[in-house]
Order: sequence, then C-alpha cells, then structure tokens
Amino acid sequence: KAANVKVPTATKDATAQYTYTFKSWDKAVADVMGNVIYTAVFDAVVNKYTVKFVSEGKELSSTKYDYGTKAKDVKAPTATKAATAQYTYKFKSWDKTIADVKAAATYTAKFDSTVNKYCVKFVVEGKTVDSTMYAYGTKAKDVKTPKDTPEKKSTKDSTYTFDKWDPEIVDVKGNATYKAKFKAKKKSSAIGQVVQSNFKYSFANNELTVYMPKASLVRVLVYDLGGRLVTSFNEDVAGSKVFSLDKLKRGVYQVRIESKSQTRSARISVK
Repeated sequence: KAANVKVPTATKDATAQYTYTFKSWDKAVADVMGNVIYTAVFDAVVNKYTVKFVSEGKELSSTKYDYGTKAKDVKAPTATKAATAQYTYKFKSWDKTIADVKAAATYTAKFDSTVNKYCVKFVVEGKTVDSTMYAYGTKAKDVKTPKDTPEKKSTKDSTYTFDKWDPEIVDVKGNATYKAKFKAKKKSSAIGQVVQSNFKYSFANNELTVYMPKASLVRVLVYDLGGRLVTSFNEDVAGSKVFSLDKLKRGVYQVRIESKSQTRSARISVK
C-alpha cells in the first residue's frame, strides 16, 4: 500500500543564486505494483545579498539586492567628507568598481584632499597694506611682512616709530590679521624760539638753548611751581649754549634767564 511506502526527506543544496525548498514528488506515491522512481521537485528562491556603502567608517547605506542585479542598478549614495582646518575633501571613487550582485559586498569611499589656504592681512592705522593667501601650515618665518616699514603720522603731542606686529606672527592655521603697533615719543612743550633784544632762547626735547650775539655771562634758574629753586646754571655764552634739563622730574617748571642787561621768564614742561 502507498501508506506503507517509506518516503525520504528530500533536500537540495543552495547555490550562490538560489535557495531551494522541497515542493513535492513528481507524482503521487502509489501502491507498489512494480519498480517505480519518484523525483523530488523543488521551489527555487533567488538569493538576496546585502550591498553596503561606507564612508569614513560610517555606513551610508545597506540594501539587499537579488543575485544577478546589474551593477548599473545598484544605487550608490552621495559620499562626502567634512573639511578640516587643514584639508578640503572631494569624492574620488569607491575603493573598487561596483559589480553585478553575486555576493555581499562593501564599497568604501575614497577622497582627494586639497590643502586649505587662508588670508593673512597686515593692517596699518586701519588700512590693509597687504593681503596674501597662504597654505595651511606655512611657517611663521615664511609669512612675508610688508616691505615698507609701517608709519604713523605725528600728532601735536607725540611722534611714532614702528614697534611690532600684533599679535605675534605664527604658523598659518586660519585667517589672520596683524596690526602695526607703534611706540610713542612725547614732544616736549616748547616755548619756541623767542627773541628778546639782546638774546634769544628756545626749549624743545628737554633742552634749553640760549643764544647771545655777544659774549655774556648767562644765569639760568629753574623753579618748581611752588617757587623752589630746583637747579641753576652759570655759564659764559658766546653764540649759543644748550642746557639739558633731562635730569629733572617730569612736570611743569618756571625758568628765569638772566644776562648782564636782560631778564626773561618762561614756563616749560619737562617730559
């Protein structure tokens, strides 16, 4: 009887393309009346494989495709890489050519890198005198400062000489602006050049100059504003004579200049 026929379990090994599941025998098992062969029939299912795209260690996409899917039908995502201070990146290619799907596959993005350039400016009194692009990492010693020495106009109180660039010039790692710093030198308040009949005098840069057209004994008396004598000079002057007041403390003083026939006074400011 057919019910007594021992039916084995039928399997079929999977291939890269298909996985098989038993469907049935090619004909129904019947009572034994003679030799008979039963052939297993299987259903075939096309295998699916995972195709991944990776950039910088991060999975951009992971999609299952049927075996045999053509390369042109595999969808590749857009791969980007964030710029750093040093480099800007542009997608170059995947690490291998995208192929027809015949197994699981992982494609990794490759990038071209370009060294970034940064603007380095030099500014003098609010005016940009030089603006140059430098590659990231350019050494401070290779950053060219303006060929002309920075200048600042004198004021009625001071003159200026270039001191340094501020901040200190460093290796290029970003946009930078360097401003010229100046040292100020105060001008002494001068009583100018004064002609008084027989002699003239002037005061500038902490120096009192007395001119006598004829040789004469000149006495210079310097008082503080409280009327205290702080220093004095007695000199024979024929032509001009310079009296240095550098040793005095900064401040305002009253000067009295006496010749044989003339006496003059002036207020000065020692800087």
